[in-house]
Amino acid sequence: MIHPTLWRGATLATLALSTLLVSTGCRTTGAAQPVWPEAEVLPQAPPDKLEKTASTSVLRRGPDGFMYIVGGLDEATKPGATFFARYSGQWPLEDVARPPLAAGQITRVYGKDVALVQMLYAFPNVELEKLEITWQDDITREDIGKGIGAVTQIMGEPEYPDAVELSLGKNLGVQPGDIYALLHAPDEAVAQSNRYQLSRRLANVCMVQKVRDATSTCRIWHGSQLHPQPPPTTVGNTALFVEHTFGAQPRQALVQFAKIKGDEDGSIRAHLIEQMDEYLKTHAAVNVSVETVDIELDPTSPEFYKNEKKVEYRSMPQLLVGAALQKGPRGKEHLILNYTGVGPSTGPGMVAAPPEYGIDLGRGDKIDGEDLRQIYGLLLSGVLVYRGQTAEGLMHLRQLLADESIQGSMRWHLRDQYAMRWGALGYLDEALWLVKEDEAVAVAAKNRQAELNALGTRVRLHDMLDSSDAARAASKKYLDYRNEAPDEDFAIRAALSMHAEMLMRSGAVTESLEHLATLEGKCADGCNGELFSYISGIYWAVPPDNKQLQDQLLEKLIALESGANDASTTASLRIYQGLQAMREGHFEQAVIAFLDAEKHFEQKKSSPGVARAKYFAFLAQLGMKEPILAYETAVDALSIATDLRDFGTAARIYDRLTAVYLNLDLSSSPSTYIRLASRILTSVYEAQVAVGDLGASSETLFTIGTLFFKLGSLDDAQTVFQKSVVYAIRTTRFDIAAMSQLTLGMIARAKGDIELFRTEIERAGVMAKLSGDPSILEAIKRALEPPQQPEDDPVDSQLL
Repeated sequence: MIHPTLWRGATLATLALSTLLVSTGCRTTGAAQPVWPEAEVLPQAPPDKLEKTASTSVLRRGPDGFMYIVGGLDEATKPGATFFARYSGQWPLEDVARPPLAAGQITRVYGKDVALVQMLYAFPNVELEKLEITWQDDITREDIGKGIGAVTQIMGEPEYPDAVELSLGKNLGVQPGDIYALLHAPDEAVAQSNRYQLSRRLANVCMVQKVRDATSTCRIWHGSQLHPQPPPTTVGNTALFVEHTFGAQPRQALVQFAKIKGDEDGSIRAHLIEQMDEYLKTHAAVNVSVETVDIELDPTSPEFYKNEKKVEYRSMPQLLVGAALQKGPRGKEHLILNYTGVGPSTGPGMVAAPPEYGIDLGRGDKIDGEDLRQIYGLLLSGVLVYRGQTAEGLMHLRQLLADESIQGSMRWHLRDQYAMRWGALGYLDEALWLVKEDEAVAVAAKNRQAELNALGTRVRLHDMLDSSDAARAASKKYLDYRNEAPDEDFAIRAALSMHAEMLMRSGAVTESLEHLATLEGKCADGCNGELFSYISGIYWAVPPDNKQLQDQLLEKLIALESGANDASTTASLRIYQGLQAMREGHFEQAVIAFLDAEKHFEQKKSSPGVARAKYFAFLAQLGMKEPILAYETAVDALSIATDLRDFGTAARIYDRLTAVYLNLDLSSSPSTYIRLASRILTSVYEAQVAVGDLGASSETLFTIGTLFFKLGSLDDAQTVFQKSVVYAIRTTRFDIAAMSQLTLGMIARAKGDIELFRTEIERAGVMAKLSGDPSILEAIKRALEPPQQPEDDPVDSQLL
């Protein structure tokens, strides 16, 4: 799994841009879209600006956003071939193979030197372009942490298994709550290159329940039997680790049905609610309640998402559904339906905007079970997104898309969401591949609105992939298309904002500000808060060294916030101000801003917002060198993240908690705080292993060992440091390996084992040279000097 910076629930600007659809209904009079498009959209040749010079086979990200191998290919390389990407620097262990840090597959070959690839998994924070390629016909035979394994046994009925056994266990860091995607082998009967798509090969997802040393039991996720079931999982399927969860029952969610225009006696709404209740019963542990809300909404409004402000946010995942009866073809009344999320979403990923102009469900007097099954499946996918159930949402969409009867605007919408869920799991290349397919299909069908839908999402994906030229070109095309429909002012404004943001990100500052001036001219009244969102997007795209422009845009946001009288706007602004203060080293000022943001998020009942504000306050308190206060704030944020079932947020907090104990003053810190250190740091370590970050885990183990060492618990420290060395070398964290072995040498000397002391110091020296950190080499030099006698006795280890 590739771990880019994750993006959270979208701002209004992103919502307006990410998904814009047509209202052609669940069926279409044109050619039906197949379950899997036949469009070939992968590059026919490498991009001209791809850097192909390399002394050996290495990975390179192309300007088009896709990943390539350059520098030579294996003679037998062909599409479908798999490879490992390994550490390419100096390697001191001759009897141990260089560790693989990433794995992928070939999707297209261009001659002898270049190939297009699809990454399958990588350790978090690995710089892919610094790795060297080796060819591997079966990537499940060599471990890459817990990232890739195989299904070794099917449990239950072969056609509908309850669980599977995976060839991965606790020796590689597998934990209960881990979720794996199970993939079939590519279908060799399919001629197109898209047979290698992970989205097409997805058999199911499963959650680990029991872990043994070398194997794990993973429970299969089962959706509703009302939707098509994928080909069953089989022995030999590839298992990809995609995310870790708390493994808890999902939070309660709410779907609210507004009054239906034209439904005078309320019978249609009552029927819809009754049938949705029945649909939800076909899912296990769905935890969704349905109720009415006493308002009437226009589902055909292109700004339907703004209706979220018309209902009370209930501090839970919440969807609002609006519908109306309207005259359709032949004068018959059709039921048009639309939906939007209320409040913030939990977990990573872009949030798809409501279908523009709504979805036509057909004649209001002839809505059959098939139509309702489809729309309820769509609504449940929205619930899963807002509830942060990314992997479950992915599989649910996979089942919906297998339904050939889903056509028109709903299929475009579902495919767009499907791409976003792959992106949320870190597979941005896969998401880009899917969106480019949709764009090609839309162009062939001469469906401009569907093309816009895909194009808007593609802009964001290029941006996430740091392919700024491609993002800029796509956003310009999107703006040009929007300008062809001048009656849609809101859409033109959103397109202007997105293009200005991409211009700013690519360094075209002057042109970006010209577009911003146009936006301000169109929104002299602030456009009901939209201008604040537009400027926010541009603000975050400003080059980090352009402080003057950051200040200028921040002043604009402050002016807009003063007249908004909206807690969400104020909370967002306080976050911006706090982060700006942190960048300038004004940590006390930053804490004040974050605490004010927290207050406004609480006013809006936004638990994700409160957790976010507390997390930033925690970081600022670390900057103030207030570890006790920072620790208390972090614990509060962790509690909220746990309640939200948001392991991603919890993992980020855990990851930074090690900083609290790095420079711990044992003489002045409260004993209760020290007593909790081992438990907290162990939780940090487990959280890092849970997300597959063995490199960060080695660093945390070093911190734990250092704490034991300071407290005089030498045996415990020695055990922890030895494990830290193993993890550090496995992930090429030579700095951590060097410091751990240096401390192991100090422990050996304290125990009187001079021979072991010299051995560990020698090993530390080798690792220090590989790390290239002169401070570590200096520490080793000092260690070789006669030891200083401690003035005080070490702290009693029973405090731990």
